Amino acid sequence: MTLVLGIDGGQTSTRAAVADLQGRVLALAQAGPWDDLSTEEKRQRCRAVLEELLRQIGAQLPLVKGHRLPASAGTQEPIRHAALGLTGAQRGSPVVEAWMRELLPGLVSLAIHHDTQSNFRGADPYGNPGVLVIAGGGSIAWGFDVAGREAFAGGYGYLLGDVGSGYELGRQAVRAVLEASQLLGPATHLTQALLVHLGLGQPWDLRMAFYDGRLERQQVAGLLPVVARVAGEGDKVAQRILREGGAALAGLAGAVMRQLEFWDPAVYPTGGVFRVGLLREAFMQALARLAPRAVVRPPRLEPLGGALVLALERAGPIHPGQIVGLEQALPYADA
Repeated sequence: MTLVLGIDGGQTSTRAAVADLQGRVLALAQAGPWDDLSTEEKRQRCRAVLEELLRQIGAQLPLVKGHRLPASAGTQEPIRHAALGLTGAQRGSPVVEAWMRELLPGLVSLAIHHDTQSNFRGADPYGNPGVLVIAGGGSIAWGFDVAGREAFAGGYGYLLGDVGSGYELGRQAVRAVLEASQLLGPATHLTQALLVHLGLGQPWDLRMAFYDGRLERQQVAGLLPVVARVAGEGDKVAQRILREGGAALAGLAGAVMRQLEFWDPAVYPTGGVFRVGLLREAFMQALARLAPRAVVRPPRLEPLGGALVLALERAGPIHPGQIVGLEQALPYADA
């Protein structure tokens, strides 16, 4: 039995899956977020993420030393092919490749992609032309046309601002609370909701928590469900944040289309942010204005499924039976 490994590394969490060549998923694992490898501390964290994923997978298969299945499973075949879709993969790919070769010495082939590509193959496993918009902890749009030309928009990171991302929406909610407390902006029910959610006493505590490290990136992005709930209760400020976020994400898709002069693509919105109904509605409306001929389609697989598609492709051409198998374990869920 030849096995393949897919890994999807994002700013919120990193997930892994092992499948056989029929597309049957045999093991799933989840660990912390993937980072950009720009410092030794970040590299150590990412190495630890990979080790934790393989530890979890080993406990499920289980794998023994050298990551081979035990004889009781009827095979001694290792994981042969792996594909990783990682945020910020342009940096540090040789480092990640060295780690993977060390941790999985039986690998025959290994591919390391930016997470836009693994997300796209989840959206369309057969890799037809189109535009993908990712909105999770960060945000980016990427696409390619029938000639194979590629383009992207956004992806600036949280320091410069990823429009419509979970982090950016959470940050805007915190700022709206601070502005309301100083009469710089309208009153909002976000104030009480965020303070209760975070266990803080007054609005200025939000500012302090932001800068003293108590509010980390994941926690800021994790404020999105609170914003969505308050918006659903009729709060105008929360609704504005979500609508503007949806429109900004449509703007990313429009920028990719302009770069490619590709006006009728399939557009795939993916990522947890799009599960917020009001934001998704605003995205659809703005995209219809920007590109009336574009067709929005739901992804077929979640991003981890896309990483497995890329891993399976290392072993041979993709066939429909494999996709059916992946859809059973890793379907894309709108809610």
